[in-house]
Amino acid sequence: MIDIAIFQIVFINNLNIMENKSTKLDRVIKISIIAGALIIALAVAYYLVVYIPKKDNEKIKQQKQEQTAQSQEKETRAYNLNNCLEKNRENQLNTNLGFVEMQKKGEISNASLNKIIDENNKRVEKEEINCFKKYPQN
Repeated sequence: MIDIAIFQIVFINNLNIMENKSTKLDRVIKISIIAGALIIALAVAYYLVVYIPKKDNEKIKQQKQEQTAQSQEKETRAYNLNNCLEKNRENQLNTNLGFVEMQKKGEISNASLNKIIDENNKRVEKEEINCFKKYPQN
């Protein structure tokens, strides 16, 4: 009987030791699962909180730069067109005034003056059309 009692004590002790080992193993597994879930949660949080907003900000900056460049280009074309038209009109006025002075001096007749001014005005109109072709405002 003593042998059976000793066997029972040894068996119960071995069961307790095995239970302690399994609980330690269970704890390690639980901690590993929690750590893995935490790593995944941190990766998702980083993606949502840091990466996507940064990417969106870069896209917005690029769009603003493109819009600025387009508006500057548009302003430059408008400025160049106005200069071209202004030079043509100034040239037209000076040329017509020159013809009027020639008429006053008697170098050309009134009929010739009207014809010359009409031809000059047609030339200037063609040059203005060329200005619009050279500096389109699309």
